[in-house]
Amino acid sequence: ARGGGEFLVEGNLDEREAKTLASAFTAALPLRPGPRVTDAAGPGVTVPTPRGLALPRDRVTLRLGAEEIGPDELNSAAELLVNVGSGPRAVALAAVLVALLKPIFFDALRTKEQLGYVVQLGQRVLTGASRPVALVLLVQGESDPAALTRRLRRFVAGEATAAVNALDAAALTALVAPLVSQKLEPDRRMSERAGRHWEELRRTGDAAIERKAAIEPIWTRRYEAAQALRELRVVEVRDFW
Repeated sequence: ARGGGEFLVEGNLDEREAKTLASAFTAALPLRPGPRVTDAAGPGVTVPTPRGLALPRDRVTLRLGAEEIGPDELNSAAELLVNVGSGPRAVALAAVLVALLKPIFFDALRTKEQLGYVVQLGQRVLTGASRPVALVLLVQGESDPAALTRRLRRFVAGEATAAVNALDAAALTALVAPLVSQKLEPDRRMSERAGRHWEELRRTGDAAIERKAAIEPIWTRRYEAAQALRELRVVEVRDFW
């Protein structure tokens, strides 16, 4: 239901019953329609637009501090983002790289070198970026942040590059199979399905604000993601890296 609120109804209700329920909520809540994202903003009306921070061309080390942590805090953290791209292909590529590199990253920096208790390698969506799919490498420890940053860069240039170069078709198939199964696993609870559907509404809503154009939800997104994983080839992983 649109025009003051957005509602998702999951369960054994038909369309008429779902709309009746949404109308009851709309009537009870003090909601009012805002400006349509397809319309030009009128006088004094602004439509919020997520924006990404443009990074400088030169290498920089950004240090963030919080007074409430206290001057005796010894831990520092370093985070390195590796931009992958946009679209289902980039999501599939990032998922395979995470599956390939995450255990190597943890074994090297946490188990062997013990750089910190927090050692993570995962996938992130950069809201507002033209290429929003990225890998994120994070380490937190008592070493100097510059040293942590250098270690992250060495991992990308060293262990990660070696792992990607050693990847063959059989290894890629072994990485892809559980990822596809995870995408296609049936929802076990109503709350899981509702959460997945609501995330799709939130995703398209954010994109509509950013692009100032209406965008329809992609209800088959997980099937498209599974297909992109199946179609991924070793040469694509190597060429990207």
